[in-house]
Amino acid sequence: MISEAEFKQLFDTHFDAIRTFIFYTDTASDMAQDVFMKVWEKRKQLNNDNLKSLLYKMANDLVISNYRKNTSRSDFEQSMSLRDGSEAASPEDELLFEELASSYVRRWRRCPKRSGRSS
Repeated sequence: MISEAEFKQLFDTHFDAIRTFIFYTDTASDMAQDVFMKVWEKRKQLNNDNLKSLLYKMANDLVISNYRKNTSRSDFEQSMSLRDGSEAASPEDELLFEELASSYVRRWRRCPKRSGRSS
């Protein structure tokens, strides 16, 4: 178990390094905060061994996940613009996209966790 003081020290020591590691332009700080939020939520199950490695593993998984999400969104937006021949998506297309995206997120969260999937 990680105490509040140990977590604060972990955060103060590694936050900037994790944010730099992520280096995902505007969202690096938000993503680094997400990593530390996950550690905070799981602090009762963790011990002080290999926390630095865990932070980097979680940050790497988050970057990959975010990249895949952005790539999927970009691919969908491109296919929508190619479908109707215009560059701008119509309001209906935007609504369809948002519904589809939220449906994927809901289904993803209901999937059982597998050993290769980070949460």
